[in-house]
Amino acid sequence: MVRPSDLSSSRKGPSVLVEEISAADQIIPAEAGTRLAPGTARLQFIYSAPAFLNASRVRFQHKLAGFDKDWVATGTRREAVYTRLGAGSYTFRVRARSEDSDWTDVPATFAFTILAPFYQTYPFYAAVGIAILVLSRLIYIFRGQQSRRREKELEQNVELKTRQLLEEI
Repeated sequence: MVRPSDLSSSRKGPSVLVEEISAADQIIPAEAGTRLAPGTARLQFIYSAPAFLNASRVRFQHKLAGFDKDWVATGTRREAVYTRLGAGSYTFRVRARSEDSDWTDVPATFAFTILAPFYQTYPFYAAVGIAILVLSRLIYIFRGQQSRRREKELEQNVELKTRQLLEEI
């Protein structure tokens, strides 16, 4: 026997599930710490709130930590799309609520990293720095050799002119 007056009205929001994640139109596994290729152009998250509720009554919000400043209200839409994210670490979060509940206590999350292109990495910067130093040193050595060569030529010219002047006298 159930008495409606004995039932407590739960204000807890529906649980949320990230169903599918795709990067550049290819499905990727929803594993924490996933690393995506440099320059990943398009990320799509498809999520839902499996519950015994009318789907039109469930509202969603998502947030990409590292990109979005606040929660983005999406209403009943069950997908989020991001394009042209830079290299870095991100965490996608999504939460839901029904008309008579609060937002989900624990949002569904997916943490991932977009790798930097090789030309934006510290080893590349170090290689360029070393190359600049080596090139600077080579230029310095080359200029020194040119300067000594000119000096020698000048000494030879002075010697030659001096001999010619002495012969004329």
